[in-house]
Amino acid sequence: VERVPPLFVTQDPRPQAMCVGMDEPVIVLTTGLVELLDEEELRAVIGHEVGHALSGHSVYRTILLFLTTMALKVAWI
Repeated sequence: VERVPPLFVTQDPRPQAMCVGMDEPVIVLTTGLVELLDEEELRAVIGHEVGHALSGHSVYRTILLFLTTMALKVAWI
């Protein structure tokens, strides 16, 4: 089993979970999600995100976030 990525919780009322990062993926949960789910549901969400990290999917999510951010910035120019 590979190393489980670090877990961070960010203050945001929207319920979201994501795995981001290029070389070293991290799992990010929002406070909205943590407050919404019970312990078993959170365990399932974290397990799902660990699966993304171990499969290398975090690279795709990171690139998508970068491209979306850049597109929004270009739209305002």
